[in-house]
Amino acid sequence: MIRITVWRVADGRYGRLRVEGHANAGQYGEDVVCAGVSALVETLALAWQHTAAHAGSVRIEMGSADFRLTDGSQAEEAIAMRVIVEGLEDLAKTHARYVRWQEQRASD
Repeated sequence: MIRITVWRVADGRYGRLRVEGHANAGQYGEDVVCAGVSALVETLALAWQHTAAHAGSVRIEMGSADFRLTDGSQAEEAIAMRVIVEGLEDLAKTHARYVRWQEQRASD
């Protein structure tokens, strides 16, 4: 199962995104749920790579990714985070058997 956790900061924006695990919705190389999540996560990493300030932090390893916006993060990073998180949330709703969604406040 893929576990997606997002943290919201006080003003409601997303401050952190963590994605872990594997969907196991199909055989290796044929798992469309895992492919969809991976494509969104990689897109967010690329978007952050192309921002000028790189104020956010990202850690990506096999089977996990952790994105954090900092106080100095650029608007582009926050927008990219929001778009990708909304896509991941939609995947979690349509593939709940393989993707678990959890949302927390940043102070949790």
